[in-house]
Amino acid sequence: MKMKSWKNKKGFTLVELVVVLGLLSLLFAGAAGGLLAYSRYAKRRQNNEYARSIYYAAQAALTHEKASGLLAKLTKQVEASEASVYLQEEMEGARRWLLMKERNESDGLLCSLLEPYITQDILADAAVFVEADLEAGIVYAAGYSSQADGFLPVQDGIEAVFYKGLSKEEHSHGREAGKDFGYYGETGA
Repeated sequence: MKMKSWKNKKGFTLVELVVVLGLLSLLFAGAAGGLLAYSRYAKRRQNNEYARSIYYAAQAALTHEKASGLLAKLTKQVEASEASVYLQEEMEGARRWLLMKERNESDGLLCSLLEPYITQDILADAAVFVEADLEAGIVYAAGYSSQADGFLPVQDGIEAVFYKGLSKEEHSHGREAGKDFGYYGETGA
């Protein structure tokens, strides 16, 4: 009987297969990480563009209210609204208000103010805020989040809030919450 030579056999060894599969898994993990990062970047960019649109829509609405002589009426409505927060009075008498819309809210003061200037699909399932001086008709900032349930004013700005099925008194938020909302305002971005 003649013995067959192993040198003439063609194929892959188990070690070669393991090395190739390991390298492929590293490549796929890197590609998946890149796609995930790009997805987050695209979402953040979309939120920023929506915040910009809301900023300009709010400025147009306040300009229209000012030209119509209805800013005082709007200010009284905002003062009576639960969806607005008085922020501060500045040196020159400017009074900053924060008008807010929570994600589950379908209409309200902010929606009715922005409705003629912006499409409803932008506002439909998102939390929105507009910071403005209603007596002067000036918008300072706008924010948009399709993931947060709402916004809260904090010591050094605005923070996105994720209620996660909790009551408003037990809301949960953190450093990571404020990173994924779009902002457009005084600083220009």
